[in-house]
Amino acid sequence: MVYALCLEDIAPKRFSNLYVVLDRCRFFQLRLLRYSNQLLAIKSQLREEKEQVLFELQDAFYVSKYELGQDPRALSEEYMPIVEPRPHDDMLEDFLTMHYLEKYPNDSILIGGYNGVQQLNWIFSRKGGKRDDAYNVRLDGKDVHGAVVKSRDYVKHAKFVILYDFNKQITRLHTFRVKNTGEMSKEKMLETGYKNPRHERYFCYFFDEEITLGKFDIESIIETESKKPGYVEGMPIYLTGKELIKFRK
Repeated sequence: MVYALCLEDIAPKRFSNLYVVLDRCRFFQLRLLRYSNQLLAIKSQLREEKEQVLFELQDAFYVSKYELGQDPRALSEEYMPIVEPRPHDDMLEDFLTMHYLEKYPNDSILIGGYNGVQQLNWIFSRKGGKRDDAYNVRLDGKDVHGAVVKSRDYVKHAKFVILYDFNKQITRLHTFRVKNTGEMSKEKMLETGYKNPRHERYFCYFFDEEITLGKFDIESIIETESKKPGYVEGMPIYLTGKELIKFRK
């Protein structure tokens, strides 16, 4: 059987198929163009964010380009100056930033003693890589009296530290805002100039600035805590803001 088809019957079908193909090509082209524009917008946004982050970093750090794999410490001082640790700022109490306990009712605050000028000098020192003012407490261990348990929230998340001198009538308190914390070994304590560490591990609070929370009756705090079971003379005391506020003068 033979079929005869005229050109008029075939051509419209071919052209119709061709139009479909062209339409699909146009569709994908438009999709690619849209994704391309979106990609350019994302790249532009990332570039702006990168520049903003770099600008903010330059406000507090020395920033310089170097080859991947190169030790930044090998850069010359022209690009990467040697940065000395910030010394302790000794300020009169009247000029310290005031933080009101009413803003910190549930935050943990450490009240700790230091053993005279020698320990106070270590707190403020910058020896052996120690870069901040710091205070240490003993970590829990066998036969370690007055030690703390690092895993307890009120220990590891203390927001402020109030320091007084064990050996004097309490007239001046040093109060600090905690920046971060860390554990230090006996060897590291010696390296930073701590005299005669008698325990293997210490938990340290590192400070960003000395502030004031006001004046407190430290003797009354110690007397109240000493009546609690397990209290050891000189041990660090942890109170919440709402507990400490009862002892404010």
